[in-house]
This record gives sequence, structure tokens and C-alpha cells, in this order.
Amino acid sequence: MLRLAGVEKRLSDKDIMKGLILENEDVFCESECEEIMRVITRKPCINQYKCNVVIEMRGEVFKKAIRKGKLFLNLVATYVSEYMETVQCFKCWRFGHTQKRCGRMSRVTSVENNIEAGMIVVKGLLIA
Repeated sequence: MLRLAGVEKRLSDKDIMKGLILENEDVFCESECEEIMRVITRKPCINQYKCNVVIEMRGEVFKKAIRKGKLFLNLVATYVSEYMETVQCFKCWRFGHTQKRCGRMSRVTSVENNIEAGMIVVKGLLIA
């Protein structure tokens, strides 16, 4: 995924896609862009009139955009970077899934169950 920094909030997803294709012909081929890229989300920016747009791209187009470092949108240079979102579960504290999809017992619950059963675990040792 690709992050475009400082895009005007007033632009619709269609306007962003169209502008990128028209103003960056060295990166995008107009015929195939509809299939290989789409706007995923918008993230807040320091400037209240702008936002950071996350776009999903595939293949060589993504590599070209990253190599170039900036793309033009409405005659303004927009800086480009790779976007990776990290998901962490707040139940088991592992990465790659959320609490809603977690199948493990939470660490707090397992400690409480051990205390109720009369067992105390100290640095990996079980004391009954």
C-alpha cells in the first residue's frame, strides 16, 4: 500500500485517481489503472484541510511510484511512502489479529484462574 501525504480533503476518491493518472503518465498507464489501484482509507493530517490517503497498488506501478518519491496531484507535488499498518490484539497482546478474532485466553484471565485454583506462578515456577 502507498501513502500520499498532504492531499486536499475536498478531493473525492475518483478525483484523486483521475488526477494521479493524468499528471503522472511516466508512472501510470491509463488503460490498466482502474484495475491495479484503489483508495483504501484517509488518515488525518496536521493541516485541517488536508489528509493522508492510503492507496492499494499492485506490481510495477507501486515500485515506480516508490522509486519516484513524489507524485503530482492538482499540480502539487505529493510525497509518497510505503504504508504498512500493524494490527495488535489487546487480549493476548500478539500481532496479526484483533481482540475480536482472538481465540486465546487473555493473560490477565489465565493469571486470575491460577490464583483462584490455589496455584501461583513465580518466574516460570509453579508453586501449589
